[in-house]
Amino acid sequence: MVRTVNLEQRCGGFRSTARKLIAVCMGGALLLSSGQAGADQPREGLLRRSLSGPIDSVEPLFKNAVATCDFTGEGAAAATAAGASLTLSQKSLTSTLVCTAENIAMIPESLASVCDPSQAGQSGKCQFDGSQPGGNEVKLKDLLGTNRDVHWTQRDEKAVATTQTWMLQLEEADLPLSDKSFLVGCQDSTASVPGLVTKKACKVPVNVEARPSAVGENNLVTCAYGKNSNPAPLMVEMTTENNTLTLQCGSEGILHPTTYETRYCDPEEADLKKCNEKDYVGILPSFVESWWTNADAKTSATLTIPVTEFPESEQKFRGAVATCTLTGAAAAASTPAATSLTLSQQSLSATLVCTGTQIKKVPASLKHVCDPKQTQKGTNCEIEGSQSDGKEVELKDLLGTNRDVQWKEIQQVPKSQKNADGTKTWTLQLEDADIPVTDKSFLVGCQDSTASKQTQGTACKVTVNVEARASAVGENNLVACAYGKNSNPAPLKVEMTTENNTLTLQCGSEGILHPTTYETRYCDPEEADLKKCNEKDYVGILPSFVESWWTNADAKTSATLTIPVTEFPESEQKFRVGCVPNTTNSQGHQPEEKTGENNGSETDATTSNCNVIVTVKSGSSASSTGQMVATVSGAAALLGLLVGSL
Repeated sequence: MVRTVNLEQRCGGFRSTARKLIAVCMGGALLLSSGQAGADQPREGLLRRSLSGPIDSVEPLFKNAVATCDFTGEGAAAATAAGASLTLSQKSLTSTLVCTAENIAMIPESLASVCDPSQAGQSGKCQFDGSQPGGNEVKLKDLLGTNRDVHWTQRDEKAVATTQTWMLQLEEADLPLSDKSFLVGCQDSTASVPGLVTKKACKVPVNVEARPSAVGENNLVTCAYGKNSNPAPLMVEMTTENNTLTLQCGSEGILHPTTYETRYCDPEEADLKKCNEKDYVGILPSFVESWWTNADAKTSATLTIPVTEFPESEQKFRGAVATCTLTGAAAAASTPAATSLTLSQQSLSATLVCTGTQIKKVPASLKHVCDPKQTQKGTNCEIEGSQSDGKEVELKDLLGTNRDVQWKEIQQVPKSQKNADGTKTWTLQLEDADIPVTDKSFLVGCQDSTASKQTQGTACKVTVNVEARASAVGENNLVACAYGKNSNPAPLKVEMTTENNTLTLQCGSEGILHPTTYETRYCDPEEADLKKCNEKDYVGILPSFVESWWTNADAKTSATLTIPVTEFPESEQKFRVGCVPNTTNSQGHQPEEKTGENNGSETDATTSNCNVIVTVKSGSSASSTGQMVATVSGAAALLGLLVGSL
């Protein structure tokens, strides 16, 4: 079977948010240019040997980050296309190719090269099946755009002559700016009769996810353009102490807008794909074009604001800011994402700006917000109209943090003349530890207290969504689980060895251990659907297992497994455990029915399960060492007895 791999590029990029302007890198120049590097010169080798015979296609078997091509009759029959490819990313930097056959050759022959399916190949190169090449042979380092010499490493398989293994180990700096795909594989050439060679080939697609866009020291913005590189705008602040901004778009992007030296994109534009251009002088009266300097006018530039030229009041670029104008006209919040703000591990601050005659925040307390999933009588959370928009709760309790979290009023511009409008600004600054374990949302807003509640345009309601933290593995195999929509893009991986023989699962207040029989049973790690759990007994993989290896402070939410050093299995074993959200809703309480209209101010949070695949390494080497020490010690003791008896 011939499988084609489409190289998907993202043309659009991201928008860099800064306090004074909008400047953006766009991927409009990259299109299908992932194979810009020139192909290697033709080489002599196994790929140039007799290819005149028929080529049979063998499907690889994918398991975790390993692709296995088994050309034996039994292995070929058991192979399946499930999974369809290997994937390399910031979270998974290793891929392995295992081939079993009588006469094995890697495709392409060079360990430093791969096959680029987006380019036409040369005859006899990158040929997996059929008469046409599967792509052009290119250097892997050129495809990825890295300066390091990147290549596959062949393992020494002396024990099994018919099996060969190749491994590719990337570093984070090797990850490309845009998503890439390439092909590798292996071939079995076996002479069935003299003069006729029947070949079998196995083709393995490998996808490489682009790095995320990031902000470094001194406001250095490095742009990337993968499908998942820009989940939200980057946040940058320019101050008199840190008065520069550098945009690096790289070889696959261009600066945006193209008039960036004199104009920026309106930060109030709801659709981030659009750019309503404005002049810098509107927010920076002393602006001159020479504040921008560049090494490459299209792909890299630096803005420097002279310390003496910072504005008297804070100016917005493209940030997590909701602006409410209470003038009696329509007063819907103006934000980059319709009527909501989003807080996450990548974006920890949010700002509410209200302009009107006599402004007050709702709820009045800086420590409180309105939880739309609970009901409460009274006016504390009446933002618009005469109905309550939820229950007033402490923000720290909603997030589940121990720190005192509150809004801070950072600016109040008094009315400069009679009947002119005044402005109040509140900002919320979170820390990483404040990010919750499930997705949350709450409401805040402001009102003009001089007008009646029935007057249109005198109240403004803003929804704030807080994305949950990511599940993570810490030191000593400490797993901290979270359950947000994006908390668990893939199972966590843990290794237990004789040197690191413990595993601790922390499910937190909003999760429970899974399976509930975790003290005696585990989930089959080979289960394709991670939402299912085919339970098995530990004794099947750990013959000496006893329930007391598990200890817990809370039997439902936290537990530690300790495998005695002497009880590690002779061969590597795997099992799956984890945590799942408990039966209460994502706000940490039982849901209450609300009466009246919801007004669409809240969205249902989506949860995910925290799966942990545990690999228990072989303890044979440690056991052998222990037996040797015991033997030597016994011999020494016996020798001592003999000497003492003389």
